[in-house]
Amino acid sequence: MKKICTLAALSATVFFLVNCSNKTGKAISGKPATSHFTDTTVYTPAQLNEGMALYKAPCAECHKLHAASEFNANDWDGILVGMLPRTHLSKSDGLTVRAYLLANAKKD
Repeated sequence: MKKICTLAALSATVFFLVNCSNKTGKAISGKPATSHFTDTTVYTPAQLNEGMALYKAPCAECHKLHAASEFNANDWDGILVGMLPRTHLSKSDGLTVRAYLLANAKKD
C-alpha cells in the first residue's frame, strides 16, 4: 500500500511539473534546445556520457529512474526545473544532465 501511495504522489508531482512547465523547448539532435534554460552549449559524446552518469547517481537516491526516451524535451525541461534544485549537483552538472536527457528524449 505504501508503494502505491508513493507512486501516486510521484505521478502527481511529475504531472504537475510537466503541465506547469514552459513548453517552448524542442530538442534537435546536435543543437541546443531553446527553453527557459539559458545553456546553449553543444555537448560532446563524452559529456553526454558524463550526463548519463550524473543522472543515474542522485536521481536514483530518491526514486526509480525514468528512461531518457520516456519523455520528450519539453517534458524533461519541466521535470528538471522542479527536480534539479533537490539534488547536490552544481549548475554546470545539472546542465550536463539536461543535455544527456534532451539528446536521448522521445522525439515528437
